[in-house]
Amino acid sequence: MRILIAQANAAAKGGAENYADSLRRVLVDDGHAVSTIDISGHTPSGTRPTPRSIRFPNCALWNWAQVCRVLPKAAQSYDRVVLAYGEGPKLPIPSLTLRHSPTLFSTNTALLGCIGARPTMARLSYIRICARLAGPRAQQHETTTITNTAWTADMIARHTNFHADGVLYPKVAIPSPTVAARRPFRILILGRIVPNKRIEMAIEICDALRSQGFPIEVEVLGRANCRYARRLLARLAGRAHVLLSPNADTATRARALSQARFGLHMFQGEHFGIAVAEMILHGVAPLVYDDGGVCELVGDTRLRFRDHHTATAKLAALCMRPDLVNELLWGMLRGPALRNALNFDVNARDLTRDWLASERGCHAAQ
Repeated sequence: MRILIAQANAAAKGGAENYADSLRRVLVDDGHAVSTIDISGHTPSGTRPTPRSIRFPNCALWNWAQVCRVLPKAAQSYDRVVLAYGEGPKLPIPSLTLRHSPTLFSTNTALLGCIGARPTMARLSYIRICARLAGPRAQQHETTTITNTAWTADMIARHTNFHADGVLYPKVAIPSPTVAARRPFRILILGRIVPNKRIEMAIEICDALRSQGFPIEVEVLGRANCRYARRLLARLAGRAHVLLSPNADTATRARALSQARFGLHMFQGEHFGIAVAEMILHGVAPLVYDDGGVCELVGDTRLRFRDHHTATAKLAALCMRPDLVNELLWGMLRGPALRNALNFDVNARDLTRDWLASERGCHAAQ
């Protein structure tokens, strides 16, 4: 079949973009002709992209709204469309919507809160402008909807009465063995260096542990392509116990994951947490905020927290119990969410085959 995958900005290389690319590979391997469209242009299978709309690298919703605006016309040349960034427009052909977050265009304060966003006037105005630009969106009966975690599906159902058709956990790769000495007091902060990751609070927790006598070391590793990241890295530079690894290459990332003993993931309402899955697979015990789809990866409450003091206390307890750390890691490795993420290719192939052959798709195409 001729399939078009639509997303906001493939060059962002975040979780949603990696998810879309993983799905694209599955569809190509299954014999389909797959094209893409994003803010940079429309790339029919086997051709170069065509330049188009105004894009802003750090304004993902604006970029997606512009794609939504032109998508109904672009879709007419295809048999199916994958809305790989989230809810999108009603289309003349069957679509598969991948929802990574409970909300994109909603101004519902409960939904915004569950992804750690504050309902400020500026935020609400931005969402409304993007929603108007994107145009009317597909209703539930007009698209097949898949979420990235059960939590995302539950939030959507609870606050909008929109029920997903299934869950497809993002792809996580089995790591290659890396030889490096594990440092028992090394804490890794892994992920994009952006405000909602709350890296400053993670550093405060590490400093509190040091004040209690633990010889804590910290490594901050992630993409740093915004003004916030540059300012934060400048503030942290020169601190003897903090190692900064912005925009690290593959070898540096592998080294960091093999050396750290603990991870701190502070994002509230993390939808899945590829960085957390990576840490578990590399033998790093992650402590995560007790909310979001990330709790499907980190099922043990001894590794979850709701505030600064609880995180500090739980990390201190684990520093004194290396035997318990190994037990907790073993339990997470056996969790169903991580196992499904490791089995992404098979799950995605089965799901897309069912979707392409579904009666809903056939009826929608008529």
